[in-house]
Amino acid sequence: DDPHPCLRLARLNRDRLRDHAEAATWFVEARRRATDPGLKRVIVNELVELFVRHMNEPARALPELARYAHKHAGTPQGARAAAELARIKHCHLPYDP
Repeated sequence: DDPHPCLRLARLNRDRLRDHAEAATWFVEARRRATDPGLKRVIVNELVELFVRHMNEPARALPELARYAHKHAGTPQGARAAAELARIKHCHLPYDP
């Protein structure tokens, strides 16, 4: 149930092996196991960064940001997640009515 080994594997895959798909899998598992809100925030931030900057797949970050913004609505962290969600939607995704 410890998220830390999963987080280490995610970072190893991202930084050393450049296997971003595998890193995403381990970040998601680390997030699932994490109970500490601060650690969850770190994991979500790293997962979003992985999708947006390393994988160039910002659409994959949208569910993470939406979930976090909704769960933490009314907090500075929730507001930042909502702002990043809006930025990605506005800048990276085509309009889909």
